[in-house]
Amino acid sequence: MTRAITKRQAHQIEGPLSPAEAACTAKERRFVYWLLNLPPKKGFRVRAARLAGFGENSTPHVVNSITQWLLGQQRVIDLIVEVTRKQIRSSAPEALAAVREIIADPNHRDRLKAAQTIPERVEPTMSRIDVSVKHEVVNRDGEAVAYLRKLKALGVSRDKLEDELGFSDLPRYERLLELEDAKKDATVIDADYTIVEEQQ
Repeated sequence: MTRAITKRQAHQIEGPLSPAEAACTAKERRFVYWLLNLPPKKGFRVRAARLAGFGENSTPHVVNSITQWLLGQQRVIDLIVEVTRKQIRSSAPEALAAVREIIADPNHRDRLKAAQTIPERVEPTMSRIDVSVKHEVVNRDGEAVAYLRKLKALGVSRDKLEDELGFSDLPRYERLLELEDAKKDATVIDADYTIVEEQQ
C-alpha cells in the first residue's frame, strides 16, 4: 500500500515543468519533493533520496554522500527555493484560518496582533520619509593655508607646524601659501606709450 502511494505521489510531481524543475532530473525533482514533505526527523534526507530512487541497493553511508552531493548542486538548491515558496503560498488558507481563530477568541493574548495582520497584508502601511540633502563644497586646502598663515604670523615653530598640519602635508601648504602671496603681490603696471618710427 505504501509503495503504491509513493509511486502515485511521485508521479503527480511530473508534468509541465518550470525552468527550475526543467534544470533538474526527474530523480532530483522527486528528491526535492520528498525532502520538503517528509517529517523532518533524523535521517529524513537519506529517506528522501531513497524514495526518489537514489542508491536503492547502497548502504546508508553511500546514500548520505549522494544526499550531500545533491544538496550542494545549485540547480537542486534553486528548485528547493522555488518549491518552498509555492508551499508557503499554498498554506495561505490554513494561515488565514488560524488568524481567524485567534481573532474570534476575545481572551487570546495575540488577538490584537492577529487582527493587525490582516489589514497590513491587504493594505500595507505606507511610510513617508522626506530627505533633505545639502551640498556644501569645503575648500580644505584653503582652510589649511589660512591656518598656516595664522600660525606663521604668531611665530609658531617648524616642529609645531608639522604637528598641526602634518609632516608630509606642511610643504604643500607652504607652497600654496607662497602662490597665494605671489598673486596678491602681482601688480599691473599702467603706462602710456608712444610708437617711435624707425628712422631710415
